[in-house]
Amino acid sequence: MKNQNNNKKVNQERKEGFLHEINKLFNPLNSKLIDDKIIEDLPLLFIVGNPRSGTTVLLQWLAATGHFAYPTNLLSRFYEAPLVGAKIQQLLTDPEFDFDDQLSDLSVNLNLESSLGKTKGALQANEFWYFWRRFFPISTPQPLSKKQRNNTLRLEQFRNELLSLVNFNQKPFVMKGLLLNYDIDILASLFPKAIFIFLRRDPIMNMQSLLKARFTYYNDISKWYSARPKEYKWLLNKPILQQVAGQVFYTNRAIESSLNKLDSSRYINIDYEQFCDDSDDLWNQLRLRVPALPTKIKVPLELTKTTQWTMVNISLKEAISAYQMTENS
Repeated sequence: MKNQNNNKKVNQERKEGFLHEINKLFNPLNSKLIDDKIIEDLPLLFIVGNPRSGTTVLLQWLAATGHFAYPTNLLSRFYEAPLVGAKIQQLLTDPEFDFDDQLSDLSVNLNLESSLGKTKGALQANEFWYFWRRFFPISTPQPLSKKQRNNTLRLEQFRNELLSLVNFNQKPFVMKGLLLNYDIDILASLFPKAIFIFLRRDPIMNMQSLLKARFTYYNDISKWYSARPKEYKWLLNKPILQQVAGQVFYTNRAIESSLNKLDSSRYINIDYEQFCDDSDDLWNQLRLRVPALPTKIKVPLELTKTTQWTMVNISLKEAISAYQMTENS
């Protein structure tokens, strides 16, 4: 087992090194391609919400409508040169540039499958974290430091690169914005026309999914997984159930507080379970904010939801009690 872990680490380091080398080569070219006078004329949408709340499924579903551009697994490889990456992706995957179906294996084949936010397939939706972390060097969603918030040069570069990518695709662009769950005001200020889609899942099911993610990722449910609200250090001293209850509750509260300071036209609140039952509601709300979208769509992907508590060593009653305790604290 030790040798397997060492080999995995070496392989990861080789991958990271190669990607870094390629991106360093393309980064200067990317800078030359960016327009100095970028106009925010195409809709940019950020999905925000708790980890394990269904944000990956929502991104995949919006991608599958065919009416949005989005970060792909292929594009994510060009995290320091996204505009160059977008051009390469177009060359390799757009049927207009194919010859006799030589690259047909790179065609779009979207589905709703993922594992802890990771998808399989060149054109499947990607979280785009490598790109985000160039400008916001945090390993997981958490409040930014004052220094990070005030790094205006970095923020301006982030804005220009992202808007150039949006303009290149000439479609509404949707992506996850979870890394800045606790600093949405920065995104709202950098992108005055951006729309935020706030996805909320039943808190008890969200807690259960976070517990399972802890086990999948660490093989240990006592270890914290993903987003860290400002109450993180305080929550670490609490029992496991209260940790995930607090993670869900305080993250949702932070996002809601930020969005309530914006004009209501700039955000959409979506219940995950309702979205699975009837996606038309989300589409109708999107059309009010993005008039170019068609009235009706047909996405041949079945949305599913979890409504049962399946944890063996923790009861549903205990989970509900932990969440209610957090709500009332």
